[in-house]
Amino acid sequence: DQAKPSSKDTEFTNDSTFQPEVKLVKEGENGYLYFSSNQFWSGDKTQMITTQLLGNAKIPKAAFDNPDGTPLKIDADYFGNKRSELHPTAGPFETPALGVNKLKLW
Repeated sequence: DQAKPSSKDTEFTNDSTFQPEVKLVKEGENGYLYFSSNQFWSGDKTQMITTQLLGNAKIPKAAFDNPDGTPLKIDADYFGNKRSELHPTAGPFETPALGVNKLKLW
């Protein structure tokens, strides 16, 4: 089954023919994430994730912020790479290569 966008999702990517072929492989003491990326994915309209964009959590009505109370801004990816201010890549990795990616996680 495929995930369906909610009625509130106005801009979403839907490419049912693309298979990202995600797999986690342990090689010796290291773990690698393999996945494929395509051009369709890079055309998404995105913006920087911030406290202001997220608003308040529904139940506690509290803002999403850093542990020290400062405003949240997710301006770095999983590896600490700086995200684009105007068009950050969706997901945990900024600007994955087109085709097969092999990322060392540990």
